[in-house]
Amino acid sequence: MHSEFFNTICRVGIFMICAQTIVHFRPNGSYEKYIKLLVSVMLLIQILKPVMDIFGESSSEDFEVRIAWFDEQLQEGLYKAEEGAESAEEIINQMTLDEAYEKITEDGGTENMDEGIYIEPVEKVEDVKLE
Repeated sequence: MHSEFFNTICRVGIFMICAQTIVHFRPNGSYEKYIKLLVSVMLLIQILKPVMDIFGESSSEDFEVRIAWFDEQLQEGLYKAEEGAESAEEIINQMTLDEAYEKITEDGGTENMDEGIYIEPVEKVEDVKLE
């Protein structure tokens, strides 16, 4: 118990020395608050991990079960998002077709819809040099 506590204190001390070195040699002063925030979070994790090991159930099997559950939830979420994207794409395609049909009917071009589209030939225009 005491050796684990001592190892945690040593690990936190070494981490703080390295973190202060990184903060001191930062490339730009505007990054200081972000680096300090990151260091603070990492320090909290290092301090809370031994506490959670003592008071919580930290068996590797429990961790693997949590990871498997998280992976299952992630896969289910991705599947639902994929289904939603497909249905949204179908709705957008249908709306586009409906809008195009409405535009054609407004212009009065429905009488020749079954015959296809005819484009009249255009005369070739001589190349004009712009100066």
